[in-house]
Amino acid sequence: MNGHCNDPGEASMGFDCDDSAADVFPMAAETICTDFRDNDCDGLVDFRDTVDCGGLFDADGDGYCPDGRDGNGDGSCVDPGEDAEPGDCDDTNASINPGAMEVCTNGDVDDDCDGAASLMDADCAGYIDTDGDSFCFVGPDMDRDGFCISPGEDTGDGDCDETSTAINPAAVENCTDGIDNDCDGSTDAADRGECDEYRDIDGDGWCIVGEDLNGDGDCSDAREQGPTGEAPPVRDAEGRIIDPGTEADPTRYPGAPENCVDGKDNDLDGMIDESTFCTRELDEDGDGWCRLGQDLNGDGDCLDEGENIAASDCNDGDPEIHPDAMERCREWVDADCDGAFMTVDADCHFLIDEDGDRVCGMGVDDNGDGDCLDDGEDRFGVDCDETMTSVNSRAREICDDDIDNNCDGEIDYDDASCRCEMDAQCDDGDPCTTDTCGGGACTYAPSCVDGGVSDGGVTAPTGDDCNCAAVGARRDSPSGWLLGVLALGLVLRRRRR
Repeated sequence: MNGHCNDPGEASMGFDCDDSAADVFPMAAETICTDFRDNDCDGLVDFRDTVDCGGLFDADGDGYCPDGRDGNGDGSCVDPGEDAEPGDCDDTNASINPGAMEVCTNGDVDDDCDGAASLMDADCAGYIDTDGDSFCFVGPDMDRDGFCISPGEDTGDGDCDETSTAINPAAVENCTDGIDNDCDGSTDAADRGECDEYRDIDGDGWCIVGEDLNGDGDCSDAREQGPTGEAPPVRDAEGRIIDPGTEADPTRYPGAPENCVDGKDNDLDGMIDESTFCTRELDEDGDGWCRLGQDLNGDGDCLDEGENIAASDCNDGDPEIHPDAMERCREWVDADCDGAFMTVDADCHFLIDEDGDRVCGMGVDDNGDGDCLDDGEDRFGVDCDETMTSVNSRAREICDDDIDNNCDGEIDYDDASCRCEMDAQCDDGDPCTTDTCGGGACTYAPSCVDGGVSDGGVTAPTGDDCNCAAVGARRDSPSGWLLGVLALGLVLRRRRR
């Protein structure tokens, strides 16, 4: 160290490239790779010196250096913070770096530089058939080696639960356990094709397997599956549907009203348009009435709007029995279908002798049993007032009581039995009336047997029982009153003597 390089062998040790800086010389270490100086005088500055600063150089251009990440894309990782991130584990291969995806079939190559290669990498758990059901998450383990890394094994349907051998793409969907058993992304009744029989497709409250009790559109819940349900589709030997069943038809389900003209078994009782219900909706005797209503349009049934009414035919084998028929009161039959017959029917009360005069509203009660239903009792006889025993067709007309006693429709003198032809027929035996016949009717006018004038009892001359006044007397004359009193006094005086 004499300050010059003239001694033997000193010239072969290299030349100082910056003799003004004591830390720059051929033997110096390129430890500061960010000072833009060639510290070891090897002709390479900073990260260009791949021997001493290679860890900060992105040799393969994948954005990662061995000692960090090139955030600004300048080919190095010398900027502040760039050397703090994970670095490239193979700076000769741009597909290998911390940002790469692990290739699980790439042997021992650690593609994402996390220290684990291929199946050892946690990112490759999907390539392992953990539960041994021959399916990995990424696809089927066709060669049964426990992995899905062979060609084609990572392209098919994969396992959705590697903890259960009962769950994989080859499993059969259990439509009531709330699990996607076949890994198709649908659970229970939502699995179309697998659990269609558990779906209420037509919204009628029924599925093929049972009844949708809670109205959620399926029959997957507890107690919703049972022996009664809709009819499933029928398929031929090749699997083609030849009968769609009933789940696509909201008019067909157990207990549905039978539509008797659509050619379908609506209520699923095994019969088509032939149930008891249908018989009740047909007018079998042609009288315009069915057992469930009235045939308003004459088409032979009561299925049309407005035809299913409360009234109905109670005997659809007899056209003379229906709600519009007249009650046959002398027969043991309910002809008008109101639930009552004979005298129990209000229409037949005219055959009851309610007042006991042995005459009914129509007929004569010969045997006195209270009605006119027996043989021969239907002959002419009329009782027009069942509250009075003196009123019936056998009674005699009383000509002045304002009552039609003999029920012939005529009252008093309008009745032929009360009409007169001469005055003598009108004599009522009353000496104080004048009885005359005029126009077939009798009139009775007050009269005085002594020739006096009737005054309505104001004056009563001696010996006059009709309360008559003397001829010419005035009811309002004081002298008439006095004369009457005097005359009465004389009569009484003479009798006392």
